[in-house]
Amino acid sequence: RRKVGDEAEPSASVGTAGTAGKKPPLTPAVAPTSVVTNWLREIQKFAPSLKAVAWTGPDREKRLHEVDTADVLVTSYALLRRDEEFLQQYEFGYVILDEAQNIKNPLSATARAAKKLRSQRRLALTGTPIENRLSEIWSIYDFLSPGLLGDLTTFEERYARPIDRGDVESVRRLREVIRPLVLRRTKAEARDLPARIVVERECDLPQTQKALYQQVLTQVRQSLLGEIDRMGITRSQIQILAGLTRLRQAACDPRLLKLPGQFGDDDSGKLEALREIVTEAIQGGHRTLIFSQFTEMLALIRKVLDADGVK
Repeated sequence: RRKVGDEAEPSASVGTAGTAGKKPPLTPAVAPTSVVTNWLREIQKFAPSLKAVAWTGPDREKRLHEVDTADVLVTSYALLRRDEEFLQQYEFGYVILDEAQNIKNPLSATARAAKKLRSQRRLALTGTPIENRLSEIWSIYDFLSPGLLGDLTTFEERYARPIDRGDVESVRRLREVIRPLVLRRTKAEARDLPARIVVERECDLPQTQKALYQQVLTQVRQSLLGEIDRMGITRSQIQILAGLTRLRQAACDPRLLKLPGQFGDDDSGKLEALREIVTEAIQGGHRTLIFSQFTEMLALIRKVLDADGVK
């Protein structure tokens, strides 16, 4: 650990390599949207002296002043693509890709954006470096160490096609090339891992939705306080549940409240976050099961996923 820390120290003085007059963050960690919050928690737990900033949400530009003084910048693959030009302004000490299989397709916009990031060192974390075809591991190594495995055509001729035909010698040669860059832990060694991982994702509400939520909260609170004074808390339980349901609807999507006014997809922070999560899942070759206790919310989800071309 000390060795890594000592190596990383010079990168703190790379400020002049970023945008003029700005100190770039030491390390950007790019992760699926669903685990960005978990990254922040883990940094706070294991490295509380580091200042970690989440580059997420529709109003992230307002937090630009925080980025300039951060040690770690945590963002999502969706925003890596969207804010590609902004992130390329910086020269980073480390770039870390979590769930690096998100760049397994070398022709995808995500892979191209990740490989354009300027950094002194790079790390890729993944439990599934190969899911469908051998070229996926080439894409990850093309991020880690460009040129190590040659270009994609050379890799296909030298390794992929012979290995597909069962050539043991090609497997051995590929392992020799990549072994120095791999730190691997098998499931048998990972005894501390739980059987299931539950990640709670906090969604930033757009300003319109946030203002509406506060308005509904005020109305519900005033109504319930009056009801409790009149009937007592025990006899007001139905009204309390109704008020909480209304607040949950406001937190999901303003359109569930059936209020006057024009609201759209951009007015739902949860819907926007869900679209990013589904996009990342598809790019990772995963299937997703989506639940909602509101059937109208499911209808809105279906509509945006149809628009995104998700079957």
